[in-house]
Parts: sequence; C-alpha cells; structure tokens
Amino acid sequence: MARWLLTIARVLAGQFSPMINGFGLANTSVALFGGYLFALGESDLPYAIKLTPNGDIVTLGRHAFYSNPFLNMTAHPKIDPNTGEAFAFGYDIFPPFLTYFRINEEGIKQDDTPIHSLTSSSFIHDFAVTKNYAIFSYGYLQGKITSRSRSR
Repeated sequence: MARWLLTIARVLAGQFSPMINGFGLANTSVALFGGYLFALGESDLPYAIKLTPNGDIVTLGRHAFYSNPFLNMTAHPKIDPNTGEAFAFGYDIFPPFLTYFRINEEGIKQDDTPIHSLTSSSFIHDFAVTKNYAIFSYGYLQGKITSRSRSR
C-alpha cells in the first residue's frame, strides 16, 4: 500500500509520468530489429539504445515504432531472419486482453490483431511463431483487480 501511495504522490508531483516517459524498466532482454538495438521489458515500450566505441550504453529513448501510442510489448519479439520483420504482442487488463502485431523491416509497427479467444487478463510471457501461425501459451496466472481489492 505504501508503494502505491508513493507512486501516486510522485505522479501528482510530476516526478513520474509512465504514460509519457514509460516505466524505464527495460531490463529483460535486448533485440536488434527495425534499424535499432532495443532494451526490452514486459511492462513498457522498448528503449532504443546504442553502444559507444568504448563500450558504454547510451539510451536514445522510448520507441513507439512510428505508430499510434501503445503501452507495452513483449520482451521477446521474434525476428524473421529472411525479411527482418519482428513479431510481438502486448497484453492488457481490459479487452482485448491480448493483441498481436508486426513491425516491418523499416521499424514501423503495423496494425494490432486482437486475440478475442482470451476471455480474461492473463500474464503471457512468451510465444512462438511459425511461417503460418503465432502460438500463445495461455497460463493460469491471471489478475482480477476486483477480487484483489475485495480481499483486503
């Protein structure tokens, strides 16, 4: 509870703006696609980074792939070695709970494809892509805000 109150206070004071500046926790993986090297985390957009000649990492900024704003994407995009396209997904606590999308070889995000078979919010960590299919493992780790708030 104290962490939530501190976060709310930081937002109100203008010190924390996740909708504009992101969460800044791109600490899960790195991927090279669309002409950039990205640091990735599940709860945010990718952060474009570059390596300096002496080996330092410089953050270029949060990257939305020249598309309409969206909040997050997987930290495990799949890169097609033949086309350079990246395939990814994002999930939400509101319907559609899962969306699948492609980032073309120029680094431009294409339209979302909502996955309507997911009937509740669920944490989906990774997925697989074949030539014709995207395969999502639907686990039992689910979040229901209403049941959590009632239990306290």
